[in-house]
Amino acid sequence: MADTNGAAYVYTIEVLPFETRYLDPTLSGYLLDANDRCPISAPEIATKSRRNAYGDYVDRLSEYWGIPGDELRAQFSDIPGLATSTLGPLPVVEDLSNPDRVTERFRSIPDSYQRKRHDVRSVKKNIAFHKSRCRRTPSLGAFQSFALYLFDLNEYATIESDAQLRELIIQGGEIFYRCLYGDLWAGGPTPWEPFTIATTEDLDTRDRRVVDIVEHQPTSNGQLADRWGFEDGKAVWTYLQDELNGLTTRNSDQFICATESARKYVEGLANDGKIELSKEPPRVPGQGRINLEVSTQEKNDSDSGVDWSRL
Repeated sequence: MADTNGAAYVYTIEVLPFETRYLDPTLSGYLLDANDRCPISAPEIATKSRRNAYGDYVDRLSEYWGIPGDELRAQFSDIPGLATSTLGPLPVVEDLSNPDRVTERFRSIPDSYQRKRHDVRSVKKNIAFHKSRCRRTPSLGAFQSFALYLFDLNEYATIESDAQLRELIIQGGEIFYRCLYGDLWAGGPTPWEPFTIATTEDLDTRDRRVVDIVEHQPTSNGQLADRWGFEDGKAVWTYLQDELNGLTTRNSDQFICATESARKYVEGLANDGKIELSKEPPRVPGQGRINLEVSTQEKNDSDSGVDWSRL
């Protein structure tokens, strides 16, 4: 069974249990709160009565998952309220009825986590990337991917008894909740869909690459080198400096993002009918820098001396 619009696409193995899809659409509760080996405390969420919030939530959830609205409304009798988040209203769930159905699926593949390789440097970079994406282009898929990564990392750290990675997992969970509910918001609610751009006519190379920056941010030199067919990240870095100066910037996590000028440029292409936008291009959020630290730094794991051409 495939659900290419929802979390089943992220999992790729089986569709999510029904109750997960309507109770916990970000997967944060099932994969983080309900996992006793990942001690991340739930954030304080202040429920606020909003007119039409309940109906809006049901309508958007029904459209996203393809579940009839009447079937969804029958399940909400025990939900205490809705909380305001980056993704709009989300239900406050006090009792997760069957989290084992989700977590057990991950543990059903023998040795799946032992085959993975995580270290302090790569985990810091990956958490920073997920944080940047949730702040820059927030969508249900972005938060689902972040939660899945933390859960996967926690399984690895538990099996390997890696105390440093567990410290980063806890910090990553706090960042996840701050992006969703706290002071790292991207600037307002967003529909539960990724930000995408469809071209309606041929674009010249420069326009196409500005569109790529806006659509795929946060990104890196290496990712753009693969996308654009450049020899390496250094060649991309040189191109950005020479050809797209003023249209790209580095965020606090050192990833490439579009500037406000690039956002307006892409909006102009949309107004001219050259491209179609799934929603308004993401605006530049505040820096919101967070330093990830572990008790004892691993050898050669310094954050200083960044070579921008290699990122």
